[in-house]
This record gives sequence, structure tokens and C-alpha cells, in this order.
Amino acid sequence: MFVKLYNYKIKIKDLPKWKNIQRSVKAIYRKYGDPIKWTYLIDRKEEYVTITEISSYFSRKDFLRIKKEVDNDKEISKLFNKFLEIVHRKKIVDKSIKLT
Repeated sequence: MFVKLYNYKIKIKDLPKWKNIQRSVKAIYRKYGDPIKWTYLIDRKEEYVTITEISSYFSRKDFLRIKKEVDNDKEISKLFNKFLEIVHRKKIVDKSIKLT
């Protein structure tokens, strides 16, 4: 199994925008092969929300195949730019883990 983790902060007021972006992103992923599981851990503190996004795939090869298709989708870059508009300090932590 292969797991991708993304961690970032957004303002609480931007949570509805984030949900709409995620809904559209998931629709794109469904076209090319969804992760096995997609989980969000949301921690609210004061005016910001810290989100840890966890997606699991059968293998790294499966992840790369899906990612390639998603990256070539014409809508994904528009969604990513909208996402960057709401991410605090444009900082996204990206980690990959291979589980055996």
C-alpha cells in the first residue's frame, strides 16, 4: 500500500471554498481511478483550520498512474490555483509513505 499525506492550513472562513474545491477534485480523481481511501483530519484552532489529507493507493505505481492522468486534466490546474488562494502562506507539506 502507498499513502500520500498533505498538511496545510486555511482560514475557517475559507472552509466552504475548500469543500467546493475538494468536491471538484474528487470528481476528477473518480474519472481516472480513485484512491482506495481518502480521509481528512481537521483541527480547528482560533481563526485557522489545519487539514491533514490522507489518500491510500494499492501501490506507488497505482498512485503514479492516477496522478499522471489527473495532472493532465485541464481543470485540475484551475482548481489548484483556487486552492493556493486559500492556503495559509502557500505552505503545503507533502509526504509519501510505503506500507509493507
